[in-house]
Amino acid sequence: PVQLRAATLWAELLDAEPSDVDDSFFAVGGHSMLALRLLSRVRDRFGVAVPLQSFLADPTLRGLSALVESHLDSRKAANNTMTG
Repeated sequence: PVQLRAATLWAELLDAEPSDVDDSFFAVGGHSMLALRLLSRVRDRFGVAVPLQSFLADPTLRGLSALVESHLDSRKAANNTMTG
């Protein structure tokens, strides 16, 4: 589900569906300003802040999805610790 929702954000910014989860955001038309907009939309949609530097380390749909899932898992674990 995260990857599908992230793909929608990606497609909105690049005006094209990602053809492969391992395609680089920059190789398919993205640039630094669009990357910032993408991460802003990720924050709005998922409620997690993905650092630009982390995205730049793996600027693929697979990499972005993994970062979002990692942040969501960390937040879930922290909530469970606080309530459990």
